[in-house]
Amino acid sequence: MRVAGVIFNGGKASRLGGIDKGAIDIVGMSAFDSVKCAMGAADQIFVSVASDYSERSYCGADIIPDVPDFLPAQDRAPGVVLSVLTALDFIAGQGFDIMIMAPVDTPFLPADYSDRMLSAAKSGPVVAISGGAIHGLHAGLPTRNLHVLKRAIVENGLRRISALHAVLASNSVMFSEAEMRNLNRPEDLKSLS
Repeated sequence: MRVAGVIFNGGKASRLGGIDKGAIDIVGMSAFDSVKCAMGAADQIFVSVASDYSERSYCGADIIPDVPDFLPAQDRAPGVVLSVLTALDFIAGQGFDIMIMAPVDTPFLPADYSDRMLSAAKSGPVVAISGGAIHGLHAGLPTRNLHVLKRAIVENGLRRISALHAVLASNSVMFSEAEMRNLNRPEDLKSLS
């Protein structure tokens, strides 16, 4: 079984002045490297970036542009659901069986994050839950579910990450709120010092 780790780093970080969230320093390590460390079960790490990113790699990881080439140009509105579908489509095309994913702005994931997600994802799609909240970008998706997602997104217009997990009937993997803590606001960064 081939496992791909995908770190999503395509957001605009508008509440943080447009900074690269992957470069945020977390006790001497970048947020990107912190999330990458939680992806130990992955055979290869990829990064999903905004379509205007021009480099071929990010911190040594191969890039997955979030441009869904299977959609007509007028239907390529930006959004995380399309980024997930584009990443899963790319991963499936590379011969991977499961995609374990996480956003770059959650650098406090436990070291066994990908192991826990992978263990549960072997029987079907999974999503992380903490404090009763669904963390839709923290998921394990078997590539065999690609056709279901394409139909829901391309034909039915699904655009919400919670709806994606409802369509897939994703099972839950529990994490603590501290492990799912993210960096989205200036006060989140202040709490790091």
